[in-house]
Amino acid sequence: MADMVQIEGRDLEWSELGRNRKAKNDKPVRRRCSNFRMDRTEVTNQQYAEFLSASAANARFYDPRMDIVALDSTHFRAVAGKENFPVTFIDWLGAYTFASWAGKSLPTEDEWLLAALGSRRLQPSAVVYPWGDEVPDSTRANCVSSRMAPSVSRVASFPAGATPTQLSDMGGNVAEWTLTEGKIVLSDGKEDSWIVVKGGSFLDAGSQLSLTKRSLRKRDERLGSLGFRCIVREGASQ
Repeated sequence: MADMVQIEGRDLEWSELGRNRKAKNDKPVRRRCSNFRMDRTEVTNQQYAEFLSASAANARFYDPRMDIVALDSTHFRAVAGKENFPVTFIDWLGAYTFASWAGKSLPTEDEWLLAALGSRRLQPSAVVYPWGDEVPDSTRANCVSSRMAPSVSRVASFPAGATPTQLSDMGGNVAEWTLTEGKIVLSDGKEDSWIVVKGGSFLDAGSQLSLTKRSLRKRDERLGSLGFRCIVREGASQ
């Protein structure tokens, strides 16, 4: 499986305005994250093809738009040359099931943020990217403002954009599913539960790669700009 990076747990504090544009105040929220390990890169087509081939139950998460070829109903392989590109067109349940199959988990939004921050602390109103406070450019991230013709890149293609903990592509390339639910208020006043997505993608402007940015997606959405990576929490078996 993918190389993993050790992330030291600590209290994480950030404002509700970073999580929700409709927040009425900027009162900081503090949560405790325990130690965990995170995949250095997003899950690749090669890794996902192995998962699809492992059982008929897993094969149901195949989408022909993936850079993965179905050799038959239970055998899959990555498209030649695309083995180390992040898998896309995967819905939340497919990502969740892959993580369970691999003995891992999807990260919560807080765990994702802590992994990208490392030992750094968020400052009020500060714009912080995975690599620091420098604006995104073509050496740091795969995003709209850094490329003339945006498209998915091979994982770890932007080493200058690595986090202090040496995680790759936490900003840009493909956005990433988390475990965290976000609420949408519908026109009739009822709430609908969506899933928080982090990191921005090759289709997003550089400003959307800030660590406190989030978007919400329905669990069954399958997008060419959305993938995932996994974690293993301390004490969990793999």
